[in-house]
Amino acid sequence: MDGDAKHVKEITSALEELSYKTIVPASIKEAMGKVLFHHFDLIMLSDGFDGLSLAEGPVINYLNRLSMSVRRRIFLVLLSRKFKTMDLMKAFGMSANMLVNPDDISNLSLILKKGISDNEKFYKVFLDTLIETGKD
Repeated sequence: MDGDAKHVKEITSALEELSYKTIVPASIKEAMGKVLFHHFDLIMLSDGFDGLSLAEGPVINYLNRLSMSVRRRIFLVLLSRKFKTMDLMKAFGMSANMLVNPDDISNLSLILKKGISDNEKFYKVFLDTLIETGKD
């Protein structure tokens, strides 16, 4: 979810390179319609999308209210010039998996590969334990 056409093209290209099918909503209303009724493995949300900051956006507020069993399956990437790419402490504070500065979008494919791989390694033992105990 990004209002900048150049960013959308680069993001879509990087995601398709990683074998993701992309959906590009034109507004927050359309994005909320998609998020409410579909499961997404990865969501990218840009600061200022549809005129709203990340903190006041309904998408991030909705994601933060999901049960952990659902939320942990969504890799949330926030894009903002206010952040340093892959700042893990800030990402944690924002309840996101990864932060990306739009200046680094040209390397988005590599950044996402690293972030998704790290996330899978981090949750592997936990998810395996959930499966073993029948709680998944």
